[in-house]
Amino acid sequence: MPAGLLTRFLGQLGALLGEQVRGWLHGLRGRLGRAWATRPAAARQGAILLCAALGLAGVASLVAQELQAARLPSPLDWRAAAALLARDARPGDAVVVAPPWLERARELAPHGLPVVAPSRLEGEPLPGVRRAWLLGAPEAPGGSAAAARVLLRQASATDARRLGGLEVLRADLGTPLLPLAVLADRAPAGAAVTARDLHGLAHRCLRLELTPQAPIELRFPAVPLGRMLQGQVELVGPETAPVQLRLLVDGEPLGAADLAGAGWRPFRFDTTTAAPGPRDLTLEASAPAGPRTLCLEALALP
Repeated sequence: MPAGLLTRFLGQLGALLGEQVRGWLHGLRGRLGRAWATRPAAARQGAILLCAALGLAGVASLVAQELQAARLPSPLDWRAAAALLARDARPGDAVVVAPPWLERARELAPHGLPVVAPSRLEGEPLPGVRRAWLLGAPEAPGGSAAAARVLLRQASATDARRLGGLEVLRADLGTPLLPLAVLADRAPAGAAVTARDLHGLAHRCLRLELTPQAPIELRFPAVPLGRMLQGQVELVGPETAPVQLRLLVDGEPLGAADLAGAGWRPFRFDTTTAAPGPRDLTLEASAPAGPRTLCLEALALP
């Protein structure tokens, strides 16, 4: 094809395309102008946008729900974990649930095993617990990685396995807290023993009703003593009267503590000055300024 003919052809093609584009733009401006002129009122526009936003939010929540369900343990995973605990768990074990809202894991704990919230793993001892079983859902919101790291730091030996969407980690605690005696197990006749919640775990304690005229004296014969008597008192109710707690060993005063406020209040008595071995303990509790109700938990530690 001669060069001049090709040049004229390309020029005409460019002109045709230009006219076509200008026609499209002119039509688009016309349609936009008519749409703007016939637009709904502001209130109607707001209603349309609100409906569209609600629709999108509903679709997004349905999609998120389906995605979340796929990340949670399946019924088969739960059955496998239940069979593992039924076979291998033993007295002195505890079950840790992570994330804490994974309530289905509480159903798997064999009878008599405490179920512990992850928040209890740091900064608070677990009396009598030698091994901890972590039942976690790593892919769920909150996950179980933080609880697993804490257990790994405290463990002398571990055994980890994955059961589908469940993580099962058994940690043998390197320095378990094994009390010489639990005073609630040696409750004197007439003393009321109850269970109270602290950080998601039931604590057995002695319930005492104190009045200024009637302090309470609790005697515990032949309690094995070590380095300390440690515990906590839950002060129940809205009263603000302080409580005084005194410890006597073989009739000799060994320590005193003043407790006030509401909720759990810790105490600790050094018993290294007393001769080791079984000793007669007496705890005296009084509320000089008014009546108080309290639950007393105490452990004799080696």
